[in-house]
Amino acid sequence: MTYWRSQSKNFQPKIHDYRNMVAGQDYVFELAEAGTKAYITAQGRGIQPGDRIILGDDAKEYQVEEIEYYSNPSDMWIASVKVDVP
Repeated sequence: MTYWRSQSKNFQPKIHDYRNMVAGQDYVFELAEAGTKAYITAQGRGIQPGDRIILGDDAKEYQVEEIEYYSNPSDMWIASVKVDVP
């Protein structure tokens, strides 16, 4: 697994739109720590800590805190995200 946590000084966060994906099929969303944190497992490239992921019909945004990429398939990842993103 490739594990990313830190960011460079020139890091510009990106928004990754997963609204067209199907929960339970294309991604898995699991609440943790009394609803203040969550874990998302999905596929996609280039996601880094600080980036935001948009999920669901209500277009809820989650900020990536940590992300781990699996080795096979190489674009599959699990990320811990903040639930309450301003």
